[in-house]
Amino acid sequence: MHVRAFDIAVTLGSLCLLAFFGWHGFHGPRSFANEALIEAEVARLEGELAKVSDERAARDARVALLRPESIDPDLLDEIARRSLGYVKEGEIVLEIAPAKAK
Repeated sequence: MHVRAFDIAVTLGSLCLLAFFGWHGFHGPRSFANEALIEAEVARLEGELAKVSDERAARDARVALLRPESIDPDLLDEIARRSLGYVKEGEIVLEIAPAKAK
């Protein structure tokens, strides 16, 4: 009789766990019903990753121009003038604001 009670307890516990995971599989935040929402979020995040990767590549290219082995004189002159405020006499300086990301 004692063994039978243990078997029933284990069976009921297993059924409760199965019901718990089954309910979450169909109705939880990572369920089959929410799969389309999750895929849409993945697509949005992949687009954002591509945008950030492009921005990083552009910045890496600009930083590469400032390396000691290959300093671009025009870029160095532009940065020095902007940060130090030096302008030759008769020179006109136009400040162009960077385009804002949408």
